[in-house]
Amino acid sequence: MPYRADMKLRRLILEADVTGKRPEARQKIQEMLTQREQPPSVVCSAFFWAAGESAVVGDYETERRLLLSAFSLAPKSSELELLQRLAFCLRNLKDYRGAARYMELAATLVLENSPDYINVLYNLAIMMKNDKRLDEALTIIRAALKKSPGSWNLRIIESGYMIMNNQREEGMKFFEKIERPR
Repeated sequence: MPYRADMKLRRLILEADVTGKRPEARQKIQEMLTQREQPPSVVCSAFFWAAGESAVVGDYETERRLLLSAFSLAPKSSELELLQRLAFCLRNLKDYRGAARYMELAATLVLENSPDYINVLYNLAIMMKNDKRLDEALTIIRAALKKSPGSWNLRIIESGYMIMNNQREEGMKFFEKIERPR
């Protein structure tokens, strides 16, 4: 399917992963994007890949720049992923307030009945904890626990956040009651 830019992009990314020839893949992707106007979803995916490549080598400023470039043309279907990527990028840059804000925006895009809901709440709680908003992080964890009451990980995090939030005794009691998963 030579007319499918999305398939060509996927093939280039796959080749980069399999062969390890990332500089060549980067060049081919750049050429592909400049040859003719590509669909926004393809351009956005190319920015995501390039941003991920920058993140792997610890160049978070470049990752941020690439993700922000993708923002203006991201289709609706890519907004959640983009906001989450920006949140984690800013977390790596130690901009915890910005990371929490992007994750809050991402959370507004996820419906409560979505399979992504608990994961987004989990990530939001982590970003809020990093931003020293432990009360809000605990509220978010408890909301996630209402949807997934058997989550061992969420219960461990809740007890840890309670301890960090000057509720040491309650947090320790809560921790002792947590049953290990099978």
